[in-house]
Amino acid sequence: MFLNRSLPMYFAPDDEQGGGFSVEEAVTKLSEQRATQEKEAAKPKPEPKVETPKVAAPMAEESEEAPETGDPQDESTEEKSPEEKLAAQLASEQETPAADTKLPSGWSDADRELWSSLTPEVQAKLEAREKARDAGIRKRLQEADSVKKSADTLAEQLKAERQKLAPILQSTQNQLIAQLVEQFPGVDPRNPASVTQFALEHPERYPAYDALWKQIGAVAHQQKRQEAEQKQREEAEYNTFAESRVSRLLELDETLKDPAKSAAFEKEIVEYLMEGNGYGKIDPERIKLYTAEELLMARKARLYDKAMAALKKSPPAKVPAVAKPGAGVEGGKTEKEAALEKRLKKSGSVEDAVELLRLKRAG
Repeated sequence: MFLNRSLPMYFAPDDEQGGGFSVEEAVTKLSEQRATQEKEAAKPKPEPKVETPKVAAPMAEESEEAPETGDPQDESTEEKSPEEKLAAQLASEQETPAADTKLPSGWSDADRELWSSLTPEVQAKLEAREKARDAGIRKRLQEADSVKKSADTLAEQLKAERQKLAPILQSTQNQLIAQLVEQFPGVDPRNPASVTQFALEHPERYPAYDALWKQIGAVAHQQKRQEAEQKQREEAEYNTFAESRVSRLLELDETLKDPAKSAAFEKEIVEYLMEGNGYGKIDPERIKLYTAEELLMARKARLYDKAMAALKKSPPAKVPAVAKPGAGVEGGKTEKEAALEKRLKKSGSVEDAVELLRLKRAG
């Protein structure tokens, strides 16, 4: 192979003198060339270095540009050894970044194998898209939160202004009525005959009276409109609160999903809070604003009162105390029972009473 590729180098058709090498000269030249190559091969070769990506790229470009020169002699002289090819392959593998084990947002651990199977270019593209999407979502959420805060602030400002408006309108109306009484003492606006008589007797003053009365009417109309709007807003706020309370009740007690149980629950709780709680009647308007947790606590209190009333009405039968083996007995009672009675006399707590009752029943 080597000899055949080298033949054109030594057996040229003609040199400048018009002649070529003889057979002996060609053999001599070949022997010298082989001896030179054997010496070069015997020299110790340096360890193959892993090229950085910047160095590997030009090498690839030179290997691709070599065929364009069209010179077969250069190709033969630049042929790489197996060790150099292996070093170039290792460098090429190190140039390719390893697959990122960190999954982008939106990908679960179940997708890790699929993510690892993607090429680095596809991973980079998907990760960029995921980051752009997350950034867009965060931006929209921040904008929505900012708009909501602005709307809440504006609503609070308007509510404060409305709360200030009601007393202002009332004060203005009182001032105008006092002015009417002072300037026109003999005129009763509720009596049309009085107004007509005043207009006939004092035509020059009637326009002033009529303007003042219309002004009072305009303030009264504005006051009624403001009250109606306030009532409408309060009803809307209460409806929102009531809907959220129903959702919370169903979340805490799924049995209330039954319409019959829900109606019985509402009836019993309202009756207990208004009549049977033992501490006095609670205003129905206040009960309307009870939260779901407060209603459930009221039901628990009602059940406790009901159980205690039944216990007082039908106390448990007295069962003779049976002392356990090894337990001291005092007056037919165990040591634990006697200790509980003493503690109950001192504390008077419901917990001690219930524990003592359970101990007696278990006796």
